[in-house]
Amino acid sequence: MLNSNASTPFQQSVSAYDDAARVAEYDAKMEIMHPNRTKMAEIVCAMLPFPPGAEITVLDLGTGTGFLVARLLQAFPRAQIIAVDGAAAMMHQAQARLGAKSKQLIWKIGSFQQLADDNDLPELDAVVSSFALHHLAAEEKRRLYHALCAKLRDGAWFVNADILIAPYEEIEARYLHLRQVGIQKRWREHGEEKSLAAIAAELVELEKKDGDQPLPFDTDLRLLKEAGFHAVDCFWKETREAVWGGSK
Repeated sequence: MLNSNASTPFQQSVSAYDDAARVAEYDAKMEIMHPNRTKMAEIVCAMLPFPPGAEITVLDLGTGTGFLVARLLQAFPRAQIIAVDGAAAMMHQAQARLGAKSKQLIWKIGSFQQLADDNDLPELDAVVSSFALHHLAAEEKRRLYHALCAKLRDGAWFVNADILIAPYEEIEARYLHLRQVGIQKRWREHGEEKSLAAIAAELVELEKKDGDQPLPFDTDLRLLKEAGFHAVDCFWKETREAVWGGSK
């Protein structure tokens, strides 16, 4: 279990999401903030090179409300999935989403750092994640990637759907503007009018509260390669959102 100290960005993120009221509105808000989420989850599943009936073991980092896990079970109904999240409230929401299928999963509440030292993990065919690892700093990711690579079978895959930052300030500024315009449009479709300035301020506060630490794309790919992954590539990208990974 995580300790209650919320001093690090990752622990800030856990505290932010271990809240029943916020979890209840999480999925609806994600559709406004990240409209590519469904497409990204589909790409994660598509990049796992296994037949639908394969009895694979998959580790899901940052399960949240179970959005990605639900799609994994649709694509690979015989998969054994180990679901990890630091927020118990999120886990409960995921279990409610999956219903009877939740009994197929192994549920672990704890930090990614603790997971890296978990000697009880079986040998893995894949590690996946969705909108979770950007809460880790570069050095934390480095340690996690090394630990994960050691737990993967030869030929296994790591696939991550997440946010990143642009390598140049002018491109990052443009990406952020496009995101704000998109969010404004989607709020308007839900009958709510918000100014771009209000949306920009809300995003700054949200990322600060959640302890977001997205990295430049090149940095994240380099960390994967240094950890021992090869065939590392970007599988899909739109501005600050991407799906990437590699195999062992």
